[in-house]
Amino acid sequence: MEIYKKLGFNSEYEQTLYEDVCCELNNMKDLEEKEDITKLLRRVNGIEVHIKSDYEAFMDKKGLNDLFEKVKYMSLFDRYVELYIYHANCFLLHHQLTELCVQNANTANEIGNGEEYINQLNTSTTLYKQATTHLHCIKYIFSKVHSDIPFLEDFFYEATDKIHCEVFFNGENSKNGNKLE
Repeated sequence: MEIYKKLGFNSEYEQTLYEDVCCELNNMKDLEEKEDITKLLRRVNGIEVHIKSDYEAFMDKKGLNDLFEKVKYMSLFDRYVELYIYHANCFLLHHQLTELCVQNANTANEIGNGEEYINQLNTSTTLYKQATTHLHCIKYIFSKVHSDIPFLEDFFYEATDKIHCEVFFNGENSKNGNKLE
């Protein structure tokens, strides 16, 4: 029996679709609970892989069902462009919110409000981790384009170049600003 059927998927294509939409599931570093640590260790050792119900629960939790339905019938090229746009937008949003929280923390520190200062720093740390997760997803998408559709790689870069410049280079086509390395 094919491995994807053992994991609850109808086809290898369906398994890949779930993996692509839920790519941040494999980047989660939330180690607050002992159960999470155990799952991560099993995953690192190659013992546990995600089954279809894991992906479905993750999509429900993160509100990814609309994105899933949107990319479900797209070509790989279109799917990767759409996922890139989604994660680039999420990165930009979390990055800007992180900067806002840091500014608020500095203001709270200047006026001597220690409690608000700590709250804003904690919020900025959480937002920074979320932005980093979306960066990992973008790297995942680049690797998928490179491995799955290498003959369309140049077209992918052309299709996402303007977004890439706006998000990661602050609107300038230069080497300054945030780098995606």
